[in-house]
This record gives sequence, C-alpha cells and structure tokens, in this order.
Amino acid sequence: MTTTTSAGFGDKVRSVLETQPAEGVIDRFAANDLLLDLLDVAASDDEQARVMRALANLPKSTLVDRSELNALLGTLCNQN
Repeated sequence: MTTTTSAGFGDKVRSVLETQPAEGVIDRFAANDLLLDLLDVAASDDEQARVMRALANLPKSTLVDRSELNALLGTLCNQN
C-alpha cells in the first residue's frame, strides 16, 4: 500500500519535528496536543488516519520520551 503526504502536511510535520528536542521527556497531554494540532492540518483522509494511528501509538505513561514522540512524527512526514 502506498501512502502519500501532501507537501503542506509534510512541511508542517517537519517544522514541528525540527523544533522538538531530541532528548528528555514531554508531558503526555502536551504530546497529545501536538499531534492533535497536526490532525487539524491533515488535509486528506490518509493523513488524518496516520495522525490518528500516531495518537493511538503514543505511550500511555504520564511522561513520554521525546525520542518516541520524534519517531512518531518522523513516520508522519516520511510516508510518501
């Protein structure tokens, strides 16, 4: 199955990813909000479904390792 990412969505995800520290932790609610903001800019059903999968794959712990969040963001912008 081939997935596509619109240029605008891919650019937005990359810009968010570039601002994220590579190490440390982030509050789960903040990580959730970050992904929900991306859901707002996802134009296609495929992009929206991928963001929803990322939300579902977000660790359930109170604090999320930033490397895990960055990996989820990376999958959103690398699926072309």
